Amino acid sequence: MHNKITIEYSVLNAFTHSPLEGNPVAVFHGSEKLSAAIMQAIARQLQLSETVFISDKMEGGHARVKIFTPVNELPFAGHPLMGAASTFSRRNGLNCFVFHTDVGAVPISVEHHSETLSDVKITAPLASSSPFAEEKKLLAALGLERTELPVEIYNAGARHILVAVDSISTLHGIKPDYHSLADFENLAVNCFSWQGKQVENRMFSPAYGVMEDAGTGSVVGAIAQHLIKYGQLQMNEKLVIEQGVLLNRRCVMYGEIKEENGCASHTELSGKVCHFSECQASF
Repeated sequence: MHNKITIEYSVLNAFTHSPLEGNPVAVFHGSEKLSAAIMQAIARQLQLSETVFISDKMEGGHARVKIFTPVNELPFAGHPLMGAASTFSRRNGLNCFVFHTDVGAVPISVEHHSETLSDVKITAPLASSSPFAEEKKLLAALGLERTELPVEIYNAGARHILVAVDSISTLHGIKPDYHSLADFENLAVNCFSWQGKQVENRMFSPAYGVMEDAGTGSVVGAIAQHLIKYGQLQMNEKLVIEQGVLLNRRCVMYGEIKEENGCASHTELSGKVCHFSECQASF
């Protein structure tokens, strides 16, 4: 018989000012004694797109974070870090700090506007990109005949395929064959439409245990990089990305590729986070 564990966790909605919109994330505090197997089991129990575990034992305003989907661990993800940053800031009285992830140190700043609403800014590394060899199979699974830009994979912690479509109506009309999409292992499929600096995105990822995600922070920089690569955006221009519209969980995400010495340096991901609840789990 194992010893009972009791642990506190917070539930927050990222990329929204509303407690009932955005993308929810559960953030477990003081989780340094939990094994990876237990963390995965908790994420599977909650069935949110991601669950975060914070180890509070580091010094100097730093913390170690682990991120799990219901089916696997991710080295980096955007909306989980947004939610984790807001609650970590409140609990520790810190506005600037560093989260240590499997992709490295991630500097974060937080500004609180009320007891429940915060602005969070994350400095994230650039995503790496590569061609995607199975475009024809992917488009068939999405019910699309063509794309507006080349289809490529961006590795931003999660591996994102980017599929640009010609209009919002085309985007809203996509009805994926989820069984076929599940054949694309360890990939999230992002379909987006853009006009200037305004983007709407839909993300499908049966491979990560998520049929459709409400707000995918890790893809914000990737989309910005993709638009810059094909002459649709400039560095140091802020992109506004909406997601989750058809899920009634509207998210608004901001992304900017920062330039240093004429080259892309890093991504700034930002948005609002709204606190929803404080909870306790025992197992």
